Amino acid sequence: DYVALGDAYFRAEDFNRARNAYEKALDVDKQSVGAQYGLAYIYFKEGTRRGVKAMFSHRRAFGAVRQLVEMAPQFAPAYLLYGLCYEWLRGDYERAINYYDRYLKMRPEDPEGLLALGRACIEVKRYKRIEDVVLPYAERRPEETRLLPVVGQYLLAYGRSKEASEAFVRFVEGLEPAERALYEDIRRIKPRFVLNLC
Repeated sequence: DYVALGDAYFRAEDFNRARNAYEKALDVDKQSVGAQYGLAYIYFKEGTRRGVKAMFSHRRAFGAVRQLVEMAPQFAPAYLLYGLCYEWLRGDYERAINYYDRYLKMRPEDPEGLLALGRACIEVKRYKRIEDVVLPYAERRPEETRLLPVVGQYLLAYGRSKEASEAFVRFVEGLEPAERALYEDIRRIKPRFVLNLC
């Protein structure tokens, strides 16, 4: 199955082979939602990088995800991906929010969609939307620590710095040790020449 092969290459971040597999899947079945989604996601990932290839991937990402929505309008991940494209490739947070809302109508309890919505809302200071949608979920599911940075930024916006600090600390404590070290030890992310000046 070419889609499964493409997915395996995608997980390994071998985008060229993944793209080839998805294109072969579309040659076999022009309506393969999995293959179209995979292609769109590759273009999105490549679009977030720098360089000439990234510029072309921006346009390809939007074209591929638009085609995916036309092909399968009930396929929820297409709307999340569309929102990611607007958020990360164009910085159009309002349009991203519209697509995240469409996604969340189909999957209202998905933390990835809630996180994306929260990020975009923070960028345009739509804190009420976070209060109405993200916070209730975060309160019901305190073990879902991915949302804590959004919760923390919401709390900071309303001057609740002590609670915000607690949210950020809980977030960092929930990370894997290697990632946690990036937050706890500035030496891991600061360039050497800056450390030598300290």
